[in-house]
Amino acid sequence: MSIVFGILALFVVIALAVHSSGKWKGTLSSVAARYDLQMTNGGLLRADSVHGALDGVPITVDSFSRGSGDSRTTYSRIRMTPRMTEGLGLKREGAFLGQLFKGEDLVIGDPLFDGQVIVRGPQRAVRALLNQPTRDAVAQSVTNGVAIENGAITWTKRGHASLEALCGAIDDMRALAQRLSQPADAAALAEIVRNDMLEVALEALRVMPAGAIRDALDAEIIESRDDDLVMTAAPRVGAAAAPGVLAVLENPRNSDGLRARALTWLGEHTDAVALAQQHLIRPRIAEAALTILARAQAIVPLDTLGRLIKADAEVAPAALRVARNHGVDAEAFLIDALEHADDDVARAAADSLGLVGTPAAVMPLRTRIKGRFVNGALKSAALAAIETIQGRVGAIGGGLSVVAESATGRLSEARRVSEDRGDAPTHHTHQSEGDG
Repeated sequence: MSIVFGILALFVVIALAVHSSGKWKGTLSSVAARYDLQMTNGGLLRADSVHGALDGVPITVDSFSRGSGDSRTTYSRIRMTPRMTEGLGLKREGAFLGQLFKGEDLVIGDPLFDGQVIVRGPQRAVRALLNQPTRDAVAQSVTNGVAIENGAITWTKRGHASLEALCGAIDDMRALAQRLSQPADAAALAEIVRNDMLEVALEALRVMPAGAIRDALDAEIIESRDDDLVMTAAPRVGAAAAPGVLAVLENPRNSDGLRARALTWLGEHTDAVALAQQHLIRPRIAEAALTILARAQAIVPLDTLGRLIKADAEVAPAALRVARNHGVDAEAFLIDALEHADDDVARAAADSLGLVGTPAAVMPLRTRIKGRFVNGALKSAALAAIETIQGRVGAIGGGLSVVAESATGRLSEARRVSEDRGDAPTHHTHQSEGDG
C-alpha cells in the first residue's frame, strides 16, 4: 500500500511541476507579445526564455535554480545591459551587505538615499548620473530587488513570478536604464549644482572637471549662490571672488567654521589685516584672524589675547604667536601663559619665550618642566627656549656665564640644558678679574 501511495505522490509532484512549467511558459509568452520580444523554448536541458531589445537595450527574461538535490529553489530573472558607466555598482543597503562593502560605499550627500543604497564606481561619473530623479528611481528599484553591477541591471524574484510582477519590473528597469545611460559629463554635474540639495551639489562641484562649463558655473556661484558653494568655488576663481567671500564672512547666519574659512581665504588673497582686527571675538573665527595678524606682525593688545585664551584654549597657539609681536614687552604675559594647565598652551608659550624672552624667563621655564611626568613635547620646547635665550644673551652680554646662578662657579642654565638633554658636558671655568 505504501508503494502505491508513493507512486501517487510522485505523479502529483510531476503533475504540479508540469502545470507550473506550462503556466510559466504562458507567462513568458505573454511578456514576449507585450514587449515585442522573442520566445525561446529551452527543452529538457535549458530554461525557457524571452530575449530581444527595448529602446535598443538588450533584455533577457528567464529563470534559474540554486541549491542541490531536493532543496533546489527556482528564481525568476530579468537582465538588461544598457551602456552604463564602467564600474557602476548600485545595491540595496543591508546589515551584511553594508559591512561587506563598507570601505567602497560612495556617499552622495543625500541622507535618505545613502541610507538605502550602496554606491560604487568612478566618483565624477557616478555623481553626474545620480541627480535627484535618478536617485529616487534607483532607491525604488533596489528596494524591489534590482541590482546594478558588472554592466547589467538585474532583477530576481524567488519562484516563477506573475505576469504583473514581470511587467512592472521591466517597466521600472526600462526607465532606470534610460537614466543610467545619460552622459556623465560636466554639464550633468552643473545641473546638479544648480538644482540639487546642498550636500549633493557641493560634492558635484568639487569633482567638476576644469573647463568652460566649470568656469562659468564658478562665476555664477560667486555672484548669487549658497555661501558653502561660494567657498568651494572661490579657490578656483582667485582674487575676483573677494566680494563674494567677504559676504560669506560678514553673514552672521553662517557657521563660525565657514566664516573662518572665508577670513583665511581673504588673508591669502587680499590685505585682510584690518578685517582680522575686527574679528577677534568668536574663538573659531579669531583663530583664523590671529594667523593673519601673526604673519603681518600686527600688534594686538595683550589683554585681548588673554581673553581669547581664557575663552578657548585651542586659540592659544595662534594668540601666543601674535604676542611675540610685542617683543620683550610680552615676556610677563608669556610667563603667565606658561603656567596654563594645558600642556599645548604652555608649549606655545615656551616657543614664544624662546624668541622674545630674557634670562628672567629661564627659571619659569625650568620650573614648568620639573617632575617625572612631564609632557615630552613641552619639555623639548622649554629646553630649546632656554638654550635659545642663553645663546642670545651670551652673544650680547659676553658669555653664557652671565646667567649662572651665582659667581661661585655653579653650573650655568645653558650647561644644565646640555645635561638634561644627555649631551656631553661642556666645561666652563668662572674666573675673577684677578685670576691668571
